[in-house]
Amino acid sequence: MGQERLQFRVPEDEADILEEYAEENDLSKSEVLRRGMRLYLAEQGYEVPVADGLGRDREEMLDRKLDEMSAELETELKTELEAIEQARKRTNRASTLAIVGGLVWIGATLGLNLDGVLWLVSGVALSVLVVISTLLVRYVDRVAEKELEK
Repeated sequence: MGQERLQFRVPEDEADILEEYAEENDLSKSEVLRRGMRLYLAEQGYEVPVADGLGRDREEMLDRKLDEMSAELETELKTELEAIEQARKRTNRASTLAIVGGLVWIGATLGLNLDGVLWLVSGVALSVLVVISTLLVRYVDRVAEKELEK
């Protein structure tokens, strides 16, 4: 495969960095620039022929992308799991509240000798509170779920 000669200028500090990198990696400056150009073009979606070590460069680039994607997915998964755990805790609190409320109602009914209308009114009021708290927990969970989807 023929090669075309390209020439361009870069700021002195960038040239120094390029030279330092080339020396550290036992490469010529030209090879560093070729590899950098291939990596950039491959990242932009261009088909770059495998030549002069490009296979290794492409593999490294794909490994980096895979690592980045894995880290992003792990972060998203942790966030979702934390949200699910918070929802579970809220549901447990609401259930505990309902159980405690029911026990208090039973104790009050027995302790105060409530019967008839008072028993019915206090039972209905407690039932309404349990339903409202359950609906609020579900609503908050749905709002949190929608926020996670964004």
